[in-house]
Amino acid sequence: MIYLFEDRAIETPFRTSFFPKLVDDIAARADVRVRDLGMIAGGGGVLGVWGTQAADWAAPALPLGRQRRIRRDVAVTGTLAIVLAILALVLRLLVG
Repeated sequence: MIYLFEDRAIETPFRTSFFPKLVDDIAARADVRVRDLGMIAGGGGVLGVWGTQAADWAAPALPLGRQRRIRRDVAVTGTLAIVLAILALVLRLLVG
């Protein structure tokens, strides 16, 4: 059994098609099927670095409602970061 990575750009425009294709290619070459373990909750820590904790591999997948809330929160957070960056740039251009 091989556990393959995750793509942290959860269903955003930044998500890459590279990893799913790589997984499919590895599985095809090994003549095995991929078993998606589903979304589980780990500890993201501060900025995804300090205090990060991996989730338990035996944990069941999160309910669909919780997955949707996580995806919504990710989208809102990403949007806020982009809006704030644009506002800061506009302000800098206006002031300076």
